[in-house]
Amino acid sequence: MKPNRKKTQKASQSSAPSPVADPSAPKFQETTVSPAKRLLFKGICLFFIPVVIIFLLELVFRLAGLGYPTSFFLKSRVANKSVVRENRLFGLRFFTPGALRTPRPMSFCANKDSNTIRIFVFGESAAFGDPEPAYGFPRVLQYTLAAMLPTNKIEVINAAMTAINSHTILEIAKDCAAYNGDFWLLYIGNNEVVGPFGAGTVFGKQSAGLNFIRFVLKLKNLRTVQLLDLAMLKLFNPQRARESWGGMEMFLKFRILPDNPKMQVVYENFQQNMTDIINLGKKAGAKIILSTVAVNLKDCPPFGSDHAPGLSTNALAQWNELYNTGLTHYKEGAFAKALEFFKKAETIDSHYAELHFLMAKSFEKLNNLNEARTHYVLARDFDSLRFRAD
Repeated sequence: MKPNRKKTQKASQSSAPSPVADPSAPKFQETTVSPAKRLLFKGICLFFIPVVIIFLLELVFRLAGLGYPTSFFLKSRVANKSVVRENRLFGLRFFTPGALRTPRPMSFCANKDSNTIRIFVFGESAAFGDPEPAYGFPRVLQYTLAAMLPTNKIEVINAAMTAINSHTILEIAKDCAAYNGDFWLLYIGNNEVVGPFGAGTVFGKQSAGLNFIRFVLKLKNLRTVQLLDLAMLKLFNPQRARESWGGMEMFLKFRILPDNPKMQVVYENFQQNMTDIINLGKKAGAKIILSTVAVNLKDCPPFGSDHAPGLSTNALAQWNELYNTGLTHYKEGAFAKALEFFKKAETIDSHYAELHFLMAKSFEKLNNLNEARTHYVLARDFDSLRFRAD
């Protein structure tokens, strides 16, 4: 009979003496980390590690020339002088690449001579001189002042762009503050609804809060965020990424009536942006020239007319009958008769901009200019495609 080796091994192991601790060996005491320290360590890891990664990515992208500069001006050396020129990629923080709007080509010395009068013009399309900036009012102002002040060098710098609004202009003003402008001419207000972050915009989040907008614009100073933003646009919205500038037709789907709650956000953002722009100019030592934006009430019909929200089918049918009857009398030149029907239509729905415009025209034909002006203003304010300043 063979001996059971497993039992023999177990027996020998159990009979072996247990090891005796060496009293001269070093003793290790278990350290207990407090919950507060653990939380602090986790917080440092969660914050510090991403910051280091972003910093390294940012450094690599900038060295590789990826992304774009976000300042309105770029500096260069010409004939041993520091010269400032426009940044053609400035608008990428606000527009998609295909719909990019650019500043007017410009060049001026970074260091202004004592004999130079430097004027910065801020605004949108009207200030820019669209469709032909060579005939816009900044250039007219340049030649007019040069003729009036022949002993001075006059620099009128056109810092306006098409399709922008006060959110963009504030960023431009921050860069202009460093270049010793004697005067800042502000002609701002046309695109607050349809421009970037407006209530009826196609560029960015609509009617966003001011803190959110400014945070997003700061983030887009990072090349890492710029490249991530472009990659997400191409991945999740390729059609918009390829979309080119389509002019006013781009905004046809985004109609806004004056009693829309989004409009209050627009007004508040505009007021704060204008305050900040003016304060920037004053702090930079410039004299501020603030102009109300002109609106052609008489010769510019509404771009869009929409009925009041919630108008019933029956009410709409009555309105259409009254409006069309009034329109027939209007076309026949019977303006007093036309007004009778237009006024009845107004009691049913006063939101329709074209109705107010026709009423204004009728009152003007009857030489009632006060009533005509009232309804011209209402036609502008109820215009649902808000390209004009209200």
